[in-house]
Amino acid sequence: MSIKNFISLSYIFFGLTHICWASFMNIEYAVTCGQYEKYEISFNLPDYHNNYDPEVIDVFAEFTSPSGELFKVNAFYFENFTKTDNGLALSCENLVATNQKHWLIRFTPNMSGNWSFTLKLRENMDSEIIQHPLEGVLSFFCFETNNPGFVQTKDTRYLQRSDGSSFIPIGNSLPWFERTPWRGTCEYGTNQMRQIIDLMSANNMSFFRFEVNFFESVSLIGYDFTLQKNFCKYYNQKAAWQMDKILEYAEYNDIFILLALFAHGQLGNDGVISQYHAPNGEIMNFDFFNSQNEFIDGYAHGAWSLFHPYNEFLSVNNLPQPPDSNLDLQSPYEFYSSSLARQEQKKLIRYIIARWGYSTHLMGYELMDEADRIDVKNRNDLHPNFIPPPNNLNQSIVDWHQDLTHFIQEHNTQKHLLTTAYADINHPTVNQVFALMDFTQIHDYTNYLVAPWNSVQETYLSYISDYLSRFNKPAMIGEHNYILYPDIDNLDPNLYNLKDNLWATLHNGSFAPASYWTQFHVKERNATSIYYGIGKYVKSIELSEDFKPVERIDEHFRSYYLNDNSEDKFYGWIQDNNFTYRNLLTNHMEYLHTFFSDDRPSISSKLIEMDFHVSRNGRYELRWFDTNSGDHISTQTIFSSQNKLLIQMPQSLQHTKHGDAAFQIEYINNELDFEVVVFPNPSNSGLYEIRVSDNISINSLEIFTINGTKVREVNLGTYSNLNIDLSNETSGLYLLNIIFGGSIQRTIKLLKI
Repeated sequence: MSIKNFISLSYIFFGLTHICWASFMNIEYAVTCGQYEKYEISFNLPDYHNNYDPEVIDVFAEFTSPSGELFKVNAFYFENFTKTDNGLALSCENLVATNQKHWLIRFTPNMSGNWSFTLKLRENMDSEIIQHPLEGVLSFFCFETNNPGFVQTKDTRYLQRSDGSSFIPIGNSLPWFERTPWRGTCEYGTNQMRQIIDLMSANNMSFFRFEVNFFESVSLIGYDFTLQKNFCKYYNQKAAWQMDKILEYAEYNDIFILLALFAHGQLGNDGVISQYHAPNGEIMNFDFFNSQNEFIDGYAHGAWSLFHPYNEFLSVNNLPQPPDSNLDLQSPYEFYSSSLARQEQKKLIRYIIARWGYSTHLMGYELMDEADRIDVKNRNDLHPNFIPPPNNLNQSIVDWHQDLTHFIQEHNTQKHLLTTAYADINHPTVNQVFALMDFTQIHDYTNYLVAPWNSVQETYLSYISDYLSRFNKPAMIGEHNYILYPDIDNLDPNLYNLKDNLWATLHNGSFAPASYWTQFHVKERNATSIYYGIGKYVKSIELSEDFKPVERIDEHFRSYYLNDNSEDKFYGWIQDNNFTYRNLLTNHMEYLHTFFSDDRPSISSKLIEMDFHVSRNGRYELRWFDTNSGDHISTQTIFSSQNKLLIQMPQSLQHTKHGDAAFQIEYINNELDFEVVVFPNPSNSGLYEIRVSDNISINSLEIFTINGTKVREVNLGTYSNLNIDLSNETSGLYLLNIIFGGSIQRTIKLLKI
């Protein structure tokens, strides 16, 4: 239910130098709302010369919770659009502005009960604050839901939701939607994003990283290639509407977004842009070839010189249209150091938080994508327009992060997590900057396709261990990629190594499996299904800082696993060495390309065993999972002896596509009660069937004569039901020893008649 107030509430305040005219009109709000669900208030105000500038018009609400806690939430200006295209994934998105223009406040209540709020505004920063209602408060009732709430840090290693439930994000960078041609007027927009989100959801993926200020996609500031218009101090409402729909659809599919606020790609010039055709038909030449006129690849492609609204020297045709205007920065380095730029960045961030900070599916904010990368020249080449970085650039990067972090903390009502990123994981400013963040991340673009065996998983274990030690806060591999290398189609066309990396990094201390750059590359190779199993599997585990990563490299297998400090719980991944990417690349290239059975490697050993040191002897439950499907395959009861626990990998899982499996081990108790049934006993034929209760895994059997002579020894692997043949032995009494957990657990008399 909602209430509309059509009364225009106007107030006039006379000061020495200022007259304030303010009016809340057409106020609409709901009288009920679910816990951790969006609560929205809409209203109209007189039109101001800049509705995005809080120094011109500052509007906010103050909410009071049932417990008396106060929340201040900023309002934002909103314009609505309608779609007129067919909605197909790779069709141009056509959006038409409507006459629906108003102000909104978005908030998410975190507890059930009666909430109250007041609306407030102030003009030009020096007038009195106007409040509605003048006396009393407005209110709504919040009812309980099963929504688990926001993402937050659980401890120094992992994340959780507000209700304490585990949150292990599975996903990649999906930094933008595409357009055709590149920088053309046809953008795929929310049509493409819906298709990719559907695909991710169908494969149990739960997050992606998205850039909210990338000129070729969603960007509140900068050049819009569809509208052929630049924005600086007046934000792009079409782009904001698209971001609304992307976030809403992600939330509908239970997928979370890490929102990158600024991207280094917009601050550089490297890459090939020999000509740019301006909207008015003017051809602008930019020589981004080297001195030998050779093609030089890059990333920024003239973004700073051509399109960035902070650049003082933009072409007249690319300038923001009045009353909007560009800034006066003379180099992209001033993005960090200019006080004017900092002022505009804060206004932009305030708008972003006001518009999208309500969402429980906003995983957090990434302040800058690779803060140390401003590509102002072609790589490996001295560009004639190269501007050397100032001597104080590193200090400017630190100051910038400190200032904006404090600003975000001031306005971040819902306490979303904050991070940033670097291209160089050991950049001189990393320690100071990551000390400010809620979690850290590592970007790595080493070509592990041609690196030494097993190097990517070993390297990432080392990186994560280093960051956890240095910063004592959650860490992840935020970007990695080897698909950019031209030999990818020959060396790993199905991203085989990527799947192995997901499972290894889940168990290396990261709060999430490694995030790949980008989801487009995964989709193009029809490889999104590799996320299905791990996305399903993580729902069955609960991790905390008590778990420590362990790497095991053996003659027949490799394993990455986590064990808690008391050593009574283990989560892990194990792979037959014959199925590692390096072995396939060397000896089974056809299998790597087609998974053709004739080139499939044989298993390295018929019995892969791994032992664990445990603190308590007793009964443990061992659960095996298929990494492709995420399905629970089997459960066994095993026993430890002399603080040693032995597990055996099921051969059925050695024969899967990747020759791997996930396992979980959990201590149950120290009671060794179980039932063994042998029949027939006595036996005329000497044939016996043995059944053990509780799905207990028998390691081996030993059979002795009554005089102590061993007549049989059988290694069983993980069988709990089996047959024994003593038909060739003489009649008499025999002793059957049942062994598991490294010791004899039962001795049973067998009688052959």
